[in-house]
Amino acid sequence: MAPKLIPLVAQFACWCGAMIVATGLLAHAVGSLSHSQSPSLSIPAAIQQEGLRPLNIELFHALDAISIPRLIPGVPDKAIYGLRSYYQVNDTSYLVPHLLDLATAQSVQLLPAEECKDINMIFPIDNSHYGYTINSTLHIRGLPLASNSGAGTHFNYTWPVDVWGFSYNADTKRLFFLSSVYPNMTLEQTAEHDEYLSKHKFDSARIYDNLWIRHWNRWMIPKKTNIFVTSMVQDSNGNWTIGEPRNLMAGLPHFTSDPNLQPDSNTYTV
Repeated sequence: MAPKLIPLVAQFACWCGAMIVATGLLAHAVGSLSHSQSPSLSIPAAIQQEGLRPLNIELFHALDAISIPRLIPGVPDKAIYGLRSYYQVNDTSYLVPHLLDLATAQSVQLLPAEECKDINMIFPIDNSHYGYTINSTLHIRGLPLASNSGAGTHFNYTWPVDVWGFSYNADTKRLFFLSSVYPNMTLEQTAEHDEYLSKHKFDSARIYDNLWIRHWNRWMIPKKTNIFVTSMVQDSNGNWTIGEPRNLMAGLPHFTSDPNLQPDSNTYTV
């Protein structure tokens, strides 16, 4: 062996020896600790003894998840939230609206689970009503409060395209929401253009080998999420009227990120 390599080999051997010793000491310490705590329990058995469940995909599906509770306007001790539950029988999740009493910490389920399969958002409207959305349809229902004589009412309104992100200002009677539209097009025009494109497809299948392009899985279209506002008023007979929506972002410079409505409807971010 060359003289210059001998010190390097010796140094490497010493380093390996030190690592082996340190690993052995660590393994001995962990083994002693595990043996002193529960010498006869495997990891699954220890988890079961502690009342815990292993972290796996079944657990993620089985756990219930709640949306952020939102206060009912004019009713400071009540809030509404959604509880998402997974049912393994039909492999489906349901977002079920609940009314929460902040004074007693008790909640009431507002709808049967079988009616909540496609609900994607729940929000308060005023001190007597709440809303939820299913695709492009807004549903308005009465809250089961002692002061609400119209608790059993049900009103729905359908837009021509999917809408989401609803927030209602009970003082100004304005409903804010998000929708994806083409530049300089209304909701109706966007729906018509989508139908036209579905009947006049302009794309064809091609294979790309370049790494930067072959992972694309959708066509880049000029649709962008925009913020809309419309009037929503209830008359003396309990009927709701929704006005023509106005695009608050029309004419703004090109933006790359989707906007988000804040819960109070007064601000938004892009």
